[in-house]
Amino acid sequence: MYKTKPLPDLSEQDAKRFWSRVAKTPDEVNDGCWAWLGAKNQEGYGLFKLSQTKQVFAHRVAYRLATGKPIPPGLGVLHSCHNRWCVRPGHLRAGTHQENMRDLVRTRPRGEQCSNAKLDVAQVAEIRRRYKLDGQTVQQIADELGVSIAAVRDAATGKTWSHVTGAVARKNPARASNTKLQPSDKPLILSLARQGWSHAKIAERFGVSRRAIGYVLSGQRWAGIQPPSGN
Repeated sequence: MYKTKPLPDLSEQDAKRFWSRVAKTPDEVNDGCWAWLGAKNQEGYGLFKLSQTKQVFAHRVAYRLATGKPIPPGLGVLHSCHNRWCVRPGHLRAGTHQENMRDLVRTRPRGEQCSNAKLDVAQVAEIRRRYKLDGQTVQQIADELGVSIAAVRDAATGKTWSHVTGAVARKNPARASNTKLQPSDKPLILSLARQGWSHAKIAERFGVSRRAIGYVLSGQRWAGIQPPSGN
């Protein structure tokens, strides 16, 4: 028997807020799982914040919203897909603890198909959101997730995970270096370099290639513009 407290009534605003944190992927992608983009616990289950002091499991909220009925007493919400972060109602069912244990023995959680994958579909969706809407650089996102810049850049632009919708169009480095950088940008570029910023980080800041930044810092472009004075 599951010893979980019943969910409180959910408002229309709660429902909107909940579904805004869900990435709905096509049926043929990742078993058709819908990824929870919000917080997760150490075991990988999604967490939804109902108030400043109360968090509940996201998959339980999804089941409640879809059925419109309370979860029966003593039952939990089980995943038929075995992906703990999934909140697709069609992948959820009410069941007993014994049923859940049998499922775990019969089929271990699959997660991502590739055993050495560093990202999952939820992280890819979050990377694209941060890159496109929040304006974070690839470097910033990579640092936060603890993965390589290349992994983040390729996921954001669709070079990898192309089967997941929402890829952000990649900037053309050659075009960007000719159109985005202006002579007035050189003092700031030089200043950032003196502060210890890497070429990659400066390039992300201006939306150009590292080569374009290298040309500026090496004096191959705008050689007559001097760095700002000071320490």
